Amino acid sequence: MYRTWRAYLPLTLVVGVAAVSLWLKDVSLLGVVLDQRGFRHEPGMIIEGLRLSEIDRKSGAAQVLTADRMTHFLDDDTLHLLEPRYDRVQAGAPRLHIESRRGLVSEDRDNFYFLGAVRLQRDEAGAFGLPLLLTTEYLRVMLSADQVRTDKPVSVRQGKNRIDAGGMEADGKARAMIFTAPVRSVYEN
Repeated sequence: MYRTWRAYLPLTLVVGVAAVSLWLKDVSLLGVVLDQRGFRHEPGMIIEGLRLSEIDRKSGAAQVLTADRMTHFLDDDTLHLLEPRYDRVQAGAPRLHIESRRGLVSEDRDNFYFLGAVRLQRDEAGAFGLPLLLTTEYLRVMLSADQVRTDKPVSVRQGKNRIDAGGMEADGKARAMIFTAPVRSVYEN
């Protein structure tokens, strides 16, 4: 009898571990994740084919945000975007166009986060008067501060000139760009 029980011990342990694993899986699916305010992180609204437009009466700047799909979350009041495109046009300033695979708009609607295959194009920018093209995997746009920032590798092209860097900060008001190492630049006349 002792030998028979010893033969089934490993099988009994495996069945016991499998049963506990299934129970833990079921228990983890029952729990609803709540944030600090008690809301579930679930969509409150989903819009297909989003187009938001805004015109500033003082500056005359027009901003247009489009996306294939927008999901609004109630718990943190954020907007999650699929295939977002942002355009800003203002008299006397170059047109700005940003697109990516995904995006996020903050609760205060002042911070835009573009993720995945980000392309920023600014028409007739800088001293060369040529379009500027920036590509990266992540870009944060702070509208009221007129700044863009990324901590991911970035490539900036203007005509035949190119800068590749580990990250970048650009300030539209100060008209300055700061690149973080490693930085590689190609400049052609």
